[in-house]
Amino acid sequence: MKREKGYIIFGFPGIGKSTLANNKDSFVKFIDLESSCFYDSNGNKPDKWYEYYGNIAIDLAKQSNNVFVSTHNDVLKYITQIVKNNINCVNINLLIIYPQVNLKNEWIEKLQNRYQITQLQKDKKALNRVIEHFEEDINNLNDFAKTNRIRSLTIDKNDYNLADLFLF
Repeated sequence: MKREKGYIIFGFPGIGKSTLANNKDSFVKFIDLESSCFYDSNGNKPDKWYEYYGNIAIDLAKQSNNVFVSTHNDVLKYITQIVKNNINCVNINLLIIYPQVNLKNEWIEKLQNRYQITQLQKDKKALNRVIEHFEEDINNLNDFAKTNRIRSLTIDKNDYNLADLFLF
Protein backbone atom coordinates (compact mmCIF):
# COMPACT_ATOMS: atom_id res chain seq x y z
CA MET A 1 0.00 0.00 0.00
CA LYS A 2 1.32 3.45 -0.89
CA ARG A 3 1.51 6.26 1.61
CA GLU A 4 -0.57 9.34 0.99
CA LYS A 5 2.45 11.64 0.93
CA GLY A 6 5.44 11.66 -1.35
CA TYR A 7 8.89 12.99 -0.62
CA ILE A 8 11.21 15.10 -2.71
CA ILE A 9 14.64 14.53 -1.23
CA PHE A 10 17.39 16.96 -2.19
CA GLY A 11 20.56 14.89 -1.91
CA PHE A 12 24.14 16.09 -1.84
CA PRO A 13 26.49 14.27 -4.25
CA GLY A 14 27.63 10.95 -2.87
CA ILE A 15 24.99 10.43 -0.17
CA GLY A 16 23.83 7.19 -1.80
CA LYS A 17 20.80 8.29 -3.85
CA SER A 18 21.46 5.93 -6.76
CA THR A 19 22.50 3.05 -4.52
CA LEU A 20 19.31 3.24 -2.45
CA ALA A 21 17.07 3.75 -5.49
CA ASN A 22 18.60 0.69 -7.16
CA ASN A 23 18.22 -1.48 -4.04
CA LYS A 24 15.44 -3.88 -5.03
CA ASP A 25 15.26 -5.31 -1.48
CA SER A 26 14.47 -1.98 0.17
CA PHE A 27 11.10 -1.89 1.94
CA VAL A 28 10.59 1.74 0.88
CA LYS A 29 11.07 2.45 -2.82
CA PHE A 30 12.95 5.49 -4.13
CA ILE A 31 13.35 7.09 -7.55
CA ASP A 32 16.69 8.71 -8.40
CA LEU A 33 15.85 11.50 -10.83
CA GLU A 34 19.13 12.09 -12.63
CA SER A 35 19.78 15.78 -13.38
CA SER A 36 22.57 15.09 -15.88
CA CYS A 37 20.00 13.92 -18.47
CA PHE A 38 18.79 17.42 -19.22
CA TYR A 39 21.21 18.34 -22.00
CA ASP A 40 20.34 19.36 -25.54
CA SER A 41 21.86 17.80 -28.66
CA ASN A 42 24.86 20.17 -28.40
CA GLY A 43 25.72 19.04 -24.87
CA ASN A 44 24.35 22.16 -23.17
CA LYS A 45 21.63 22.42 -20.56
CA PRO A 46 18.66 24.53 -21.68
CA ASP A 47 18.20 27.75 -19.70
CA LYS A 48 15.19 26.45 -17.76
CA TRP A 49 16.21 22.79 -17.49
CA TYR A 50 15.55 22.89 -13.74
CA GLU A 51 11.86 23.63 -14.38
CA TYR A 52 11.45 20.46 -16.51
CA TYR A 53 13.42 18.48 -13.94
CA GLY A 54 11.51 19.97 -11.02
CA ASN A 55 8.12 19.41 -12.65
CA ILE A 56 8.93 15.72 -13.16
CA ALA A 57 9.99 15.39 -9.52
CA ILE A 58 6.84 17.15 -8.32
CA ASP A 59 4.60 14.98 -10.48
CA LEU A 60 6.25 11.80 -9.19
CA ALA A 61 5.97 12.96 -5.56
CA LYS A 62 2.27 13.84 -6.07
CA GLN A 63 1.84 10.15 -6.84
CA SER A 64 3.25 9.31 -3.37
CA ASN A 65 6.71 8.42 -4.65
CA ASN A 66 9.98 9.20 -2.87
CA VAL A 67 12.11 11.10 -5.35
CA PHE A 68 15.79 11.92 -5.00
CA VAL A 69 16.82 15.14 -6.76
CA SER A 70 20.01 17.14 -7.00
CA THR A 71 20.97 20.05 -4.79
CA HIS A 72 21.59 22.49 -7.64
CA ASN A 73 20.60 25.94 -6.42
CA ASP A 74 18.06 26.46 -9.22
CA VAL A 75 16.48 23.09 -8.45
CA LEU A 76 16.21 23.85 -4.73
CA LYS A 77 14.60 27.22 -5.33
CA TYR A 78 12.21 26.11 -8.08
CA ILE A 79 10.88 22.97 -6.39
CA THR A 80 10.57 24.66 -3.00
CA GLN A 81 8.68 27.61 -4.46
CA ILE A 82 6.23 25.38 -6.32
CA VAL A 83 5.63 22.97 -3.44
CA LYS A 84 5.26 25.69 -0.79
CA ASN A 85 2.92 27.88 -2.89
CA ASN A 86 0.71 25.39 -4.73
CA ILE A 87 -2.35 23.87 -3.08
CA ASN A 88 -1.97 20.85 -5.37
CA CYS A 89 1.33 20.02 -3.65
CA VAL A 90 0.11 19.71 -0.06
CA ASN A 91 0.82 15.97 -0.12
CA ILE A 92 4.54 16.51 -0.83
CA ASN A 93 7.19 16.61 1.88
CA LEU A 94 10.60 18.17 1.27
CA LEU A 95 13.83 16.92 2.80
CA ILE A 96 17.48 17.92 2.33
CA ILE A 97 20.32 15.50 3.11
CA TYR A 98 23.98 16.50 3.24
CA PRO A 99 27.15 15.60 5.14
CA GLN A 100 28.65 17.58 7.99
CA VAL A 101 31.48 19.92 7.04
CA ASN A 102 34.01 17.90 9.03
CA LEU A 103 33.61 15.00 6.56
CA LYS A 104 35.10 17.00 3.67
CA ASN A 105 38.30 14.98 3.11
CA GLU A 106 36.55 11.62 3.48
CA TRP A 107 33.74 12.78 1.19
CA ILE A 108 36.13 13.90 -1.53
CA GLU A 109 37.99 10.58 -1.28
CA LYS A 110 34.70 8.70 -1.62
CA LEU A 111 33.77 10.66 -4.76
CA GLN A 112 37.27 10.20 -6.21
CA ASN A 113 36.92 6.44 -5.75
CA ARG A 114 33.50 6.49 -7.39
CA TYR A 115 34.81 8.41 -10.40
CA GLN A 116 37.75 6.01 -10.80
CA ILE A 117 35.25 3.16 -11.04
CA THR A 118 32.56 4.76 -13.21
CA GLN A 119 34.60 7.17 -15.35
CA LEU A 120 31.30 8.98 -15.96
CA GLN A 121 31.38 12.67 -16.82
CA LYS A 122 28.54 13.38 -14.37
CA ASP A 123 30.59 11.86 -11.55
CA LYS A 124 33.63 13.91 -12.53
CA LYS A 125 31.54 17.10 -12.49
CA ALA A 126 30.14 16.23 -9.07
CA LEU A 127 33.65 15.49 -7.77
CA ASN A 128 35.03 18.78 -9.07
CA ARG A 129 32.12 20.71 -7.59
CA VAL A 130 32.65 19.09 -4.19
CA ILE A 131 36.41 19.70 -4.26
CA GLU A 132 35.95 23.38 -5.09
CA HIS A 133 32.83 24.24 -3.06
CA PHE A 134 32.24 21.62 -0.33
CA GLU A 135 31.99 23.92 2.70
CA GLU A 136 30.18 26.67 0.79
CA ASP A 137 27.59 24.22 -0.58
CA ILE A 138 27.01 22.57 2.81
CA ASN A 139 26.54 25.96 4.49
CA ASN A 140 24.17 27.06 1.71
CA LEU A 141 22.08 23.90 2.08
CA ASN A 142 21.91 24.36 5.83
CA ASP A 143 20.87 28.01 5.45
CA PHE A 144 18.35 27.15 2.72
CA ALA A 145 16.75 24.47 4.91
CA LYS A 146 16.44 26.87 7.86
CA THR A 147 15.18 29.82 5.82
CA ASN A 148 12.59 27.73 3.99
CA ARG A 149 11.66 25.54 6.96
CA ILE A 150 12.62 22.34 5.22
CA ARG A 151 13.51 19.31 7.28
CA SER A 152 17.18 18.40 6.90
CA LEU A 153 19.29 15.40 7.82
CA THR A 154 23.02 15.73 8.24
CA ILE A 155 25.28 12.75 7.79
CA ASP A 156 27.77 12.71 10.64
CA LYS A 157 29.97 9.75 9.66
CA ASN A 158 31.12 8.10 6.46
CA ASP A 159 29.99 4.65 7.53
CA TYR A 160 26.18 4.81 7.34
CA ASN A 161 23.21 3.25 5.62
CA LEU A 162 21.11 5.91 3.92
CA ALA A 163 17.93 3.86 4.32
CA ASP A 164 18.39 3.92 8.11
CA LEU A 165 18.21 7.73 8.13
CA PHE A 166 14.59 7.77 6.96
CA LEU A 167 11.77 7.63 9.46
CA PHE A 168 8.71 7.48 7.23
